[in-house]
Amino acid sequence: ILVTLLTSGGIEYLKEAVKCILNQKDTTMQYGLVIIVNTLDDEYYNKVVTYFKYLEVTRTPSNGKPGKGHNSVLHYFKTHPQYDYIVPIDGDDFLYPCALSYIESYIKLPKPTDILLLMYTDNIVQTRPAKPVPYICVHNKGYLIWNFNHITHKQWYIDKGANQFNNNINKLN
Repeated sequence: ILVTLLTSGGIEYLKEAVKCILNQKDTTMQYGLVIIVNTLDDEYYNKVVTYFKYLEVTRTPSNGKPGKGHNSVLHYFKTHPQYDYIVPIDGDDFLYPCALSYIESYIKLPKPTDILLLMYTDNIVQTRPAKPVPYICVHNKGYLIWNFNHITHKQWYIDKGANQFNNNINKLN
């Protein structure tokens, strides 16, 4: 399984993303982790290479837009046939400690899952949420806000974007 972290800026977020991957619990499958830097900023790339000497870091051509970076992740996966699965993660996102073990459980089913989409409903922010939503203070550095049982699916679509069941795919985030 290839886990990719795509980044174009924000090394502090990337450090947290790497920690969450390296500290996964209850995993039994072999994982490769690569940081894919898709940026126009040479200084940022050099920071990543310097800080993450113990990981594979690769730089891909950038046009300053996220689409090219996401395509470079897929290209990397396609050109590394030793991997059967890919878990693409943005460098400013995180996984819960048992996320990869849950993904493994889908892969190990008698009829394995080919594509698994995970919802992006939780956020970490640096300032206390203004809206009355459930949150947890994380190490006095930020706040974890989760969208679980406090809003309806209809509200989620309003907050996060257009309903994929009622709109053309080209109009979705």
